[in-house]
Amino acid sequence: MPQFDRHKNRTVNIEFVTAEDFNALSYEERFTIIFVSEGSIIGILNERPMKISAPGVLCLSKDDMIKIFEKKNVSAQSFSFHTDFLNSTRLSEKQDNVSTKLRIQTGLSLFSRDSTHTGISLVTVKAYPQLFEWFFVLGTEVFAQSDALWVCRIKKYLIQILGLLEHLNRQCEQSSVDLALEYIYTNYSNKIILEDLEKKEQAATDTFNQLSAQIKTAEKRMGEITVLKTRIINYAKTRDVYSEYRLISLLNCYIFVLLRNLVYFGQKKYNKTLERMSMDYITTKEAATKWGITDRMVLYHCTSGRIDGAIKMGNTWLIPKDAVKPEDKRYRRKKHAK
Repeated sequence: MPQFDRHKNRTVNIEFVTAEDFNALSYEERFTIIFVSEGSIIGILNERPMKISAPGVLCLSKDDMIKIFEKKNVSAQSFSFHTDFLNSTRLSEKQDNVSTKLRIQTGLSLFSRDSTHTGISLVTVKAYPQLFEWFFVLGTEVFAQSDALWVCRIKKYLIQILGLLEHLNRQCEQSSVDLALEYIYTNYSNKIILEDLEKKEQAATDTFNQLSAQIKTAEKRMGEITVLKTRIINYAKTRDVYSEYRLISLLNCYIFVLLRNLVYFGQKKYNKTLERMSMDYITTKEAATKWGITDRMVLYHCTSGRIDGAIKMGNTWLIPKDAVKPEDKRYRRKKHAK
């Protein structure tokens, strides 16, 4: 399935499959790289029996015929690209005039078929962590499309992977069994003593221990990379939601700061108004002392509207300094007869 480049509004003929099931191989008009990281597969490739055990890489062209008979706990990822994906167009060429000649030749020998190129690449212990990391970054870029240069980075890592596989095919390391057989064939005419064989066995044991330690380190690194891959894919899926959440959080912060400033300046203005009014007004307690009555009586006069100019600020009554003490109408004056 081609990928849609959301940055440049174009179609890129590549596809990354995180869990290859080997059912639809090989893909038409595409080159395919299958990275077997766990388990093994058994089948027929171009009428020849084949077996790939992890770690291993299978390179398929559009003309290859493959059939898988058996899969044992296999875990594999595949990256397929159109034959024109590695074309490099000059700046002088138009966008609709794409050259059909591949100018990037790195790794193309992996997809040719002869006695030396079977499509199966053996991955050494030293090369496996690097190959695994590059393949992981390749798949991450396909899903994430982090910026407008994501296609260029995919080409970069693809060329590095193809170059490494070509190098491994040219310089295939000999196994311990091959070295042992070579030693026996070389020294068959000579007298082979037990001490020499013990030294060789000890050297092989030391090499095995070193390889075991390297494998454990690589497995630990693979576990860390797998966790990182999962987090990156989850971030790519939820990035839009996170961006909206972050925008809403920023808006809430701005609104909070605005309300806080409004409350601060409102309180400051209220205090200034109260301070200005306190120069011309007195409180109910001060009025009670001035008039020789109780605070309660002053409040009674204020609520009854008997004090001219009295105003209420919140829960506090303010009385003009020059206000006249109201008459207490609870008492009647006695009339004296003449």
